Formats: sequence, C-alpha cells, structure tokens
Amino acid sequence: MTLAGTYDDGGANSGGVSSTVCPTNATTVVKSGPGVYYGLDITVVGTTGVLTVFDNTAGSGKILDILTAGQGALTASMSNPPAPQGVAFATGLTVVSALNGPQVLAFFD
Repeated sequence: MTLAGTYDDGGANSGGVSSTVCPTNATTVVKSGPGVYYGLDITVVGTTGVLTVFDNTAGSGKILDILTAGQGALTASMSNPPAPQGVAFATGLTVVSALNGPQVLAFFD
C-alpha cells in the first residue's frame, strides 16, 4: 500500500512538496507526469540491496538517483537530496526498493 502526505517546505515551493511512502521490496509509482524530485528520507533501514529512482512510470528507464547497501547513507535521514532546487522529471517518478532495500519517503512536486 502506498500512502501520500504533505510535507511543509516553509513556502519555498509555491506548489507544495508532497511525500509518498515507498515500501521495501516494492516498485512504487510516486507520480505520473512531469514534476520535481527533491530526495529521500529513510524511514526503515535496509540491510542489503539497492534503491533506484526513475524518471518513468515503471521500474526502468532514466535513473534519477540510486543508493546501494554499501553506502552509509542508507541509514541517514534525508540521505540523498539531489540538489536544493530538485531534479526535474518528465514522464513520472518511480522508486524501486529491491533485495531488502530501505523503506523511504520520496519528496516531490
């Protein structure tokens, strides 16, 4: 099950930043259509595996972000913000957490 919520960005983004829970061992379509990806907040630590963020509505295509179990960042909050202004995506935003990867909140607009 995917849950969506709103994250208060202090007014930095006029459209408002949203967040979606992306569970471990799952492919989650976060958003269909264009938008901006702002990063991940790890809510459940992964033990192994890979977490990949795609510009697509499927778990393939153009990679926007990738974390592997060998990175210490897998245990840090807001582990991998791509840039303060975010990274634009055109087709959609999909997060794939494979092989006991972490559960995350994906922040997007």
